[in-house]
Amino acid sequence: MKRSCFQRPESNIDAVSKLLTFFRVGSVDAWTARYRLANVAYRHSPKFKSSEFALATWLRLGEIEAEREECADFSESRFGHAIGKVRGLTREPIVEAFQQTAKLCNEAGVALVRAAIAEDGAQRRGLVANAQEGSHSTDRSTQVR
Repeated sequence: MKRSCFQRPESNIDAVSKLLTFFRVGSVDAWTARYRLANVAYRHSPKFKSSEFALATWLRLGEIEAEREECADFSESRFGHAIGKVRGLTREPIVEAFQQTAKLCNEAGVALVRAAIAEDGAQRRGLVANAQEGSHSTDRSTQVR
C-alpha cells in the first residue's frame, strides 16, 4: 500500500487477491514457495531485523522494473566480460557508472535495476536479475554473485 502497488482493498479477501496478483502467484502456498525464505544473497545490518515480507515486496518491485528492460539472451561469457569492465567504472560518478553498468549487463542478458524502497525514494537498493533464468541476487550496494 505504501508504494501504491495497488488500490486500497475493500476487504480482507480483496487484500489477499490484490497481493497475490501483485506477486503473480495463484495462492498463499505459491507465494510461500517463491518468496518466503527466498533463495537470495543479500547483506543487512545485524542491528536491524529484516522483514521477509518487505524483502519479498522489494524483490517483486525489482522484478517489475527488470521486466521493462530490453536484454539480449543471457551469455555467461559476455556477463563475465561485462563484470571486468564494470570494475573499471568504480571511479566514475555513480549515475554514469550505473548507466554504463546497466548497459553492459543488458548486453549480456542481465537486467540491472534500482528499486526505491522508501516511500520518498530516498533509500535505494539494487537488484540483478538473470533475464533468461529469472534468478536474482540482492544487496544494499548491488551485489553480483
